[in-house]
Amino acid sequence: MQYTKQRRTLTSALAGFTALSLLLSACGSDDDAPDTATTASQEGEDSSEPEENMSTPLDTDEDGNEDGADENAFEEDDEEEGASEDEDSDADEVLPSKVVEAGTVNSSGTKTASGKNDALVTFKQSEAFAVVAEFECEKCKGDIEIQQLGAHSPLDTGSKSLSGSYLLDIISSPDEEQTLIVRADGKWNVKLRSWNDLPISSGTQEGKGSEVIYIGDAASGVEVTYKPPKDGGELDVTITSAVDKDGDNPKVKTISGSKKFTKEEKIKLPGVLTISGKGSWTVKLVS
Repeated sequence: MQYTKQRRTLTSALAGFTALSLLLSACGSDDDAPDTATTASQEGEDSSEPEENMSTPLDTDEDGNEDGADENAFEEDDEEEGASEDEDSDADEVLPSKVVEAGTVNSSGTKTASGKNDALVTFKQSEAFAVVAEFECEKCKGDIEIQQLGAHSPLDTGSKSLSGSYLLDIISSPDEEQTLIVRADGKWNVKLRSWNDLPISSGTQEGKGSEVIYIGDAASGVEVTYKPPKDGGELDVTITSAVDKDGDNPKVKTISGSKKFTKEEKIKLPGVLTISGKGSWTVKLVS
């Protein structure tokens, strides 16, 4: 099938594909929440040794002071100590103690994990394809945040409810365990799948918030119209072509803005739309 061939082309060209971001907080407690959450199911198929100290002792002057041990050296020591303290502070961030194991995401089929309140969702990949995470927490209380361990900012945030789909980074290696950090007060659900298993969409697309969409239609470009929420927001739309390349990689174009806009980019489709942000959007195909 033509669509299948295009998806395989996209995947092979993106064997080292990376996309998104993270970090966290301590888990909340709930009388009904078990100490360990491990609900997971599948839809479809399933040292180096330390370096030796190679520094050479400094010569000393008549007063017993080391040559070169001036004020600048003390300032450098202070800076290094401050940087070390910042690193230690990041390392001391407390991760949720509950772990939900989603298993191994294959090139076809969907893994589903569910839980309650703060938790870590862990999974592995059978291959180096891009993974799409679909998150839903319709009746949460308070603030919600989902992040990818190893990235530098949340995938998304919300208040009282949050739903959307997100293209994940391969943070280190597809052979290593990947982790999503969920911070929420309420029951939530996550579905994980390869982007090769996304449903094929056609024509104009409309929605709110973050989405990952596979467009199966042939087109020469897209037009994005954005309306931010009343309290402000921004939108980023990344278009990854399945039929056009930039060297050895798929051609990619991005449309973004923080105010109401209508913008157009020329890029050949079929391909994948990665939409990130808050507010309402419409994506029209350009012939």
